[in-house]
Amino acid sequence: MLLTLEINGFSDAFIMSIIAIAIVFVILELIVLTINLTSYLTSKFPKSDESQNAVYDTVKEESFSMENIKDDDMMAAALVATIEYHNEIKKDVNLSEVIDKLVQKIK
Repeated sequence: MLLTLEINGFSDAFIMSIIAIAIVFVILELIVLTINLTSYLTSKFPKSDESQNAVYDTVKEESFSMENIKDDDMMAAALVATIEYHNEIKKDVNLSEVIDKLVQKIK
């Protein structure tokens, strides 16, 4: 049996439109509540530090120096990092200072 609605005039069409709009707003409100609940739960239960510790464990504790730069690409990357660091702090910097800062960021 097929459900059919009989619309007899403007008032019935207006009521059907209001019901349809209300259904859309209810569905949108459910979506908003679901998103808010998931963001609340993710902030309430943060990720474990095991994944972050795994990254830090792979970094060796040895220091990085100019002798570790083996090819032109590494030298270019170090020079670009020096220029960026100089632009950031607006002071004169040495390449060794930049290398030390990069190693500290990795740790």
